[in-house]
Amino acid sequence: MTQSKMIRAAIELQAVGEPFPANQFWHLASPGNVRLVLKRMVESGELQRVARGVYVRPGESSIYGEYVPLGSDVVRAISEKTGETLAPHCAVAANLMQLSTQEPLIEIFYTSGASRTLKVKGQRVKLVHRNPKYLVKAKYEVSLAFIALTFLGKNHIEFKQLDIVHRILTKEDFLKLLKLVHKMPAWLAEKFNHYKRDRCILT
Repeated sequence: MTQSKMIRAAIELQAVGEPFPANQFWHLASPGNVRLVLKRMVESGELQRVARGVYVRPGESSIYGEYVPLGSDVVRAISEKTGETLAPHCAVAANLMQLSTQEPLIEIFYTSGASRTLKVKGQRVKLVHRNPKYLVKAKYEVSLAFIALTFLGKNHIEFKQLDIVHRILTKEDFLKLLKLVHKMPAWLAEKFNHYKRDRCILT
């Protein structure tokens, strides 16, 4: 099997509607050859380019119509491609963790890289630079909870809010969140330590 066929076969295994970075296939051929195959597949309509170096296999659902990739999925693919730390904006995180009803009009994410705005299927996704020391390199859901809780502030976090986060996250992800206590503001770390004792949570 030629390199081009190997790259194409690997791309065809990608789920429809889920973004992936081009460098995911660099183990199969040189970056130049990978880019050439991707370019040809975009030209033939087999792929769509949703951001620089990020692609998606298009498709349609008989019920919902065309699959449109989520901004969060595009951002994850960008993170895999560039290595930059990306995390949801505080207002987005609080909303997704059911800790706030505030909903931004556009999807916003923090990045350790340069600020920029992407267009994904006509929708804007904004990346805003933030000092890396304020970002945690963790699984998306764990990062989501971390940012949401720090955003709300000490006057708005009680055991009720921690119970919501505990319920939404898997057991494994909640334990990962607890391991980030040393990176939390002192007030939040203290709140989590009290919560662990009260709920008899072992880490």
